[in-house]
This record gives sequence, structure tokens and C-alpha cells, in this order.
Amino acid sequence: KLASGDYDLVIFDVGMLEVGNIARAKDPKIGMVLMTSDKIPSYLPALKQLSVIPQIVSRDEADRTFTVKNILTTTTKLLSKNIFGLEKYLS
Repeated sequence: KLASGDYDLVIFDVGMLEVGNIARAKDPKIGMVLMTSDKIPSYLPALKQLSVIPQIVSRDEADRTFTVKNILTTTTKLLSKNIFGLEKYLS
């Protein structure tokens, strides 16, 4: 899909890190979001494989509402280029 289409944002997990490199090579301005529920030390070595560090969103497997709100807020911030402020994450 990355080869045949143009995208503003790519969301992927640690098992698909190569997607981040492919997306960045095709479009240096593409937004990238890494979704993970793992603790930082477990995926930090994997991040070194990427050509650029993406935005990272923590996924809480036990709290679907929190996860959906986190994804929507991060996506909105990146696509609107209005990335500053934590208030967007607060209810």
C-alpha cells in the first residue's frame, strides 16, 4: 500500500518497524506513530533501526477508551500540525 499510495500518516507497531523506514523513504514529511503497550526498554533497541524516531503512543490493553482517545488525539495533533499542548489529551 505504501508503494502505490500517498499518505499523511502511518501508524504501526514494533513488529512492523520496517514500515516506518519505507514510509519515510517515500515521503520525508510523512507522520509516523508507533503504537505500543510494551515497556520502553523492550522496544528502545528496535527504535534504533528506524531512520527517524516516530511519535510514540502508549496503548493500554485494559482500557480501550483511553487507547482510542490517545490515538485520536495524537492523529489530530499531527495532521493539523498543532502539536503543542497537553490539554488535548485531558478530559
